Amino acid sequence: MQKKSQRLFKYDNLRGFAIILVVFFHVLDSFFQFPFYRPLGQITLVIAMPLLFFISGYFSKVDENTQIKAFKGLFIPFILFCTLWIAFSFFCIWLKLT
Repeated sequence: MQKKSQRLFKYDNLRGFAIILVVFFHVLDSFFQFPFYRPLGQITLVIAMPLLFFISGYFSKVDENTQIKAFKGLFIPFILFCTLWIAFSFFCIWLKLT
C-alpha cells in the first residue's frame, strides 16, 4: 500500500489569497483615475502575481511528457483562437468600411 502524500493547506490558502489579490487588482483597475488607487493597485499586482506564479510552479508535477501535453493542451488552442480573433477583427473592420 502506497503512502498518501499529505497536502499542506497553508500553501493552498496562500494561493487562494494571491487569487483574491488578483481579483482585487482587477476591481481597482476601474478606479485608477483617482490618485490613491493607482499605487494600491500596483502594489497589489507586484505582490500577487509573483506569489501566484511561484506557488503554482513550485507545486506543479513534471514528468517526461509534460512538454508535449503543454503544447497540445495550450499552444494549439491558443493559435486557433488567435486566428479566429484576427479573422473576426478583420471582418468587423470590413463591415465598418462598407
